[in-house]
Amino acid sequence: MNSGDRIYAVVLAGGTASRFGRLKQVEPVDGSCLLGVVVQSAVRCEGIDRVILVLGHEADAVQSALGRIAENDKLEIVVNKDYRKGMSTSLRAGLGRAQAGGCDAVVFLLGDMPMIDTDLLDTVITGYRSSGSGLCYVRAGDHAGHPIIARRDLFDEFMKVSGDVGGRDVVRENAERAMAVDVGERGIACQLDINDPEDMKAYLSRCREHHVS
Repeated sequence: MNSGDRIYAVVLAGGTASRFGRLKQVEPVDGSCLLGVVVQSAVRCEGIDRVILVLGHEADAVQSALGRIAENDKLEIVVNKDYRKGMSTSLRAGLGRAQAGGCDAVVFLLGDMPMIDTDLLDTVITGYRSSGSGLCYVRAGDHAGHPIIARRDLFDEFMKVSGDVGGRDVVRENAERAMAVDVGERGIACQLDINDPEDMKAYLSRCREHHVS
């Protein structure tokens, strides 16, 4: 069982956002910024002991946009100087720091997926803690979605990932050790990935609908 595991979050936010056309991490959202929404959800999650935020492109500007969130005692910022070589370099930088901190498991988060909130993180972590699985992920329809939680016995496999990819291949290759956490329709809704300005408009529209309701 994984009930007593010390869990860190690794938030990957080092990319250049070339498809977006500008620094999407700092796009304003409800008095914060896009990345701030993701980081705040992770920091507020009681099941997460520490949050490792990996920055890269224009790291100083991104950290500045985070404001007081960047000063949270639970947050540690790592700057990946090799960010231009792809997402895998940020994954390895964050996971390496998490390993050094002595965690038992890591929940991987993408800095441009703001629909993954604290409640969803709590649900996935509860599923992980009650299982004996080395991997847990949100079920998104018929597919594995984010967030993904990996136990330390799989860290070496994630550290071998290369190129502009995250950890999906590791999940696929270890399907027999993985458990899907079914959260219903939220599993699909939370996969909104902000790649371009139209995605941002869709997200802000959802935010307004939520506030109205």
